[in-house]
Amino acid sequence: MKNVVFEKPDHAKLTKRYTVVDMHTHTRASHDCNTKIKRFADKLKSLGIGVAVTDHNEIDGALALKKRYPDIFIIPGVEATSLEDKDLLLYFNSFNDLKEFYNRHIKPNIKNHRTNAFTIRTRLPYNYILDIAKDYNAFRVLPHPLMRGKGIFRRLKKKKDFSVLRMVDGIEAINAGQKLKHNIRGLVWAGLEKKPVTGGSDSHIIKTIGDSVTISTATSVEDFIESIRKKRNRVVGYTSNFMSELSSLGTIMKNKIRLVKSKKKVEVKLKV
Repeated sequence: MKNVVFEKPDHAKLTKRYTVVDMHTHTRASHDCNTKIKRFADKLKSLGIGVAVTDHNEIDGALALKKRYPDIFIIPGVEATSLEDKDLLLYFNSFNDLKEFYNRHIKPNIKNHRTNAFTIRTRLPYNYILDIAKDYNAFRVLPHPLMRGKGIFRRLKKKKDFSVLRMVDGIEAINAGQKLKHNIRGLVWAGLEKKPVTGGSDSHIIKTIGDSVTISTATSVEDFIESIRKKRNRVVGYTSNFMSELSSLGTIMKNKIRLVKSKKKVEVKLKV
């Protein structure tokens, strides 16, 4: 695909001609991230780029960023986790659509599974989330499709049922947190399925924000998403270096362990 470039984004150069957006990021609203909104916003401003805050089954981070920093280009989004423990990136044309979707469908169905204390997911099947998101004209993207555990590809291959691909709108081609070979395979998959592509850092730490970006000449949220639908965008990014990956993994595990401890405290209080 000519519209996907595997290289470190030159944000200063790109922002002179395009709207540049990191379409997969996390804040402390996610259970596995500890990035505060101010530091998050400062990083975005230093790079001069826009963002889609896609916290795990939460939208408080996105709403806080919009309220406190209205000058930043923000695509309303969320990373929803299905009953099968598979992720789905959802992008909306407006924050009203995001809030209505979240409050009606995601928030009432969040479930902390006792069988896996590290996991926060919803009670909603993957295909059901795809269906209801379509009612909001959300742009539905498969994130890190080859990722072990959270990636959807292995599940589809195991079941020998790829019908879900007819329902999704796009595939994440460059996830900075993934190995290069996994990103390349995801890109090939997107090409075979003739799907639009996006790029995002999947940042859980400040340092990796902007390592993978989606660019377009569109200047509004709605037009930006539409440009992706019509494959008029480009993706520029690279796999974060080993130390950044290690730091990110450490942050994720630290916060998940903290989540486990907090769950145990709650359970003890309930028993008492």
